[in-house]
Amino acid sequence: MLQLAQQPTISNSFDDRNSVESPQRQHSSGANLARESLASTTYSLSVTEALQVSQWWKSANEEINRGEFAQAEALLLLIEDVTAKSGIAESSLRARMTLALVYTYQEEYDKAESVLQRVSLEGPYMGKSGALAMHSIASARLFQNRYEDAAKWCSVALEWKAATLGTTNPLYLQTLDLRADLYERQGKLLEADEDRKQISVEYKGSTLLTSN
Repeated sequence: MLQLAQQPTISNSFDDRNSVESPQRQHSSGANLARESLASTTYSLSVTEALQVSQWWKSANEEINRGEFAQAEALLLLIEDVTAKSGIAESSLRARMTLALVYTYQEEYDKAESVLQRVSLEGPYMGKSGALAMHSIASARLFQNRYEDAAKWCSVALEWKAATLGTTNPLYLQTLDLRADLYERQGKLLEADEDRKQISVEYKGSTLLTSN
């Protein structure tokens, strides 16, 4: 199993750990994820380069909000290239994870998979954008009856979310519910039932903690 990195602090506008975003709102959330890289793109760049990268992140954020994903993709590729060449591994990886998520918004799941497979999930950063992208890929592969691929991405997403968000987090439970759907499609009813029971237990635990 992959060992996934700890989640960094990210934008408060996206870091709502008590709610699962609807698919209709996900692209605006992806835009918020772009903002988290602004502060970390300066230490290995010249002043001019840092200002340019910051402007690219701002523009990418705006394009994602507008649903202009092709333009956002071009900007994220520029950010990835410049920060990678400057030795800023964390910012470069953030750009890749956001890029993978942008591909899922366009239903270009093969491209999203390619981006995720090119990076080490054991690296210094694996933000929510990567987890959301993995969940979206797993959901798409389930719809396509590609159960082996769906299981793979469910497994990686669950491992990362459990390690960084906890098993009561709605984002974790969302993927656990997806895996239960997968098990039911495969006729693995006992496994599906176990996941459903865990969802019920974890959800009740989360509700009790929130109410206290």
